[in-house]
Amino acid sequence: MKKLFLHIGLGKTGSSALQSWLSLNSDALSRQGVDYADLVPHAKTGEVSSGNGFDLQRALVNQDFDEVERLLTTTYFYNPRNNVALISCELFQGIRAPFVQKIYDICAKCDIEVTIIVYIRSVYEQQYSTYLQGIKRSSIAHKFGDKSSDIAFHRSVEYLRRYVRVFGDKVLAINYDVAKKDIYGSLADIIGVNTKGLKKLEKKVNRSLTLEEAEVLRRMNRLHGGVFATNISDYIIKLSPNIETPIVYDRELLERVRDATEEDLLWVNDQFNIATPVASDNFDGRSGAESLTLTRASYEPVVQWAMEFEPGATLRWDFASFLEQLADFMEEISVEDATALRGRLRRVEVAMQKDAKSQPQGQSAEESSQKPKTGATSKVRIPSHIITYFYDSRRLAEEGESDVNTKFDAWLSTLQKHAVGNAINDVGNTTLVRAGDVAKASGKPAMSGYTLVEIEDTDAVLSLAERCPLLEVGGVLEVSRAINLLDVW
Repeated sequence: MKKLFLHIGLGKTGSSALQSWLSLNSDALSRQGVDYADLVPHAKTGEVSSGNGFDLQRALVNQDFDEVERLLTTTYFYNPRNNVALISCELFQGIRAPFVQKIYDICAKCDIEVTIIVYIRSVYEQQYSTYLQGIKRSSIAHKFGDKSSDIAFHRSVEYLRRYVRVFGDKVLAINYDVAKKDIYGSLADIIGVNTKGLKKLEKKVNRSLTLEEAEVLRRMNRLHGGVFATNISDYIIKLSPNIETPIVYDRELLERVRDATEEDLLWVNDQFNIATPVASDNFDGRSGAESLTLTRASYEPVVQWAMEFEPGATLRWDFASFLEQLADFMEEISVEDATALRGRLRRVEVAMQKDAKSQPQGQSAEESSQKPKTGATSKVRIPSHIITYFYDSRRLAEEGESDVNTKFDAWLSTLQKHAVGNAINDVGNTTLVRAGDVAKASGKPAMSGYTLVEIEDTDAVLSLAERCPLLEVGGVLEVSRAINLLDVW
């Protein structure tokens, strides 16, 4: 019998670092008898990824169960000499219960024994880190704790219950706060490999934010609506990649977390018999929320980024709008910086005027330089990429994921700025057309919708897609470059 380890997270428990380490050592692990299919090789450089399980998760969401079986039996067990394989992907924590059952059924059919690996972190720290991730990658601009979703541990518990109902005692839960001292050694012990001789990561992966950075970036999110959240946060982190990012505690929030999570934590610690129980928080009774005064130096990295960033034509309007607001914002902090930003704005406006002059005849420069109207389409707005969604839209209503709905609406408002036509176009009533055969697709169609995007830079589209909240609850997005087939032919 073959043995499969499926690592599903949970969120903010070192998954990105583990996946980089696994990618870096995939060949060495295989020589020790454990296959880790290196499907995202750029992860070994320290780039954040969703691990090597994306293809499998997509096949499940698409309900392509033949592909699920093929991946499980060949892709992930790629070395014929090995009978152990590892899949690591946080996207699996939020998949629907029927898909959890499908994993079990297909593996049982193929004589594969499955162990689910999950790291569980103290609630306050996990939720605070998740909040900071939202500042870095999305449009979060509120203070931690202002929204009920900021401390929603019950969702993680529901994910765990789904797996327990299917896999029972084959769900192995580890206290992340204990394991993080040597997270690689922890996982190595579980899968049965020796870390001696394995390569070490040279840098932090997906580091968090300091309080000062978080306060600056959430203010910037108010100005640009999340459009440049990833660009600015990546720039700031690159300036100081290895600094410490301590948790900031708020005593009132601590009490709210303790009251809200007592029952769930009792179930977690009892269900998994965790030697050192997972706690609501690791507050030492001394440290607390700091009094912070932001200065010119606090905003200097943002100003520096704004002076250096070169937007493509499709982002120039958004960038110009942000520069104007940032200059006004900095006026009371530093007149010198505000003046420099306005100078940068004038240079961007010159580029916008050149863009306008290059537009087809019949459209004035003034019209071209204006921001496209929401939902408007015109012959000059040509989609360069397509974002395709694979998601069961009924799930939000069924599970009451109201916070995801709210975040999704905010994400769509950002997407609309770059969309040709609607921010998202739903599809349904899918029909399969084959040679001599026309039949309705069984079940819900795999493809749930699509967006035509007017961003030339593929990395920019991927960055936007990676911030989609649907990924938090089992959704999958596929980014493709749009090609004019007439040009190809």
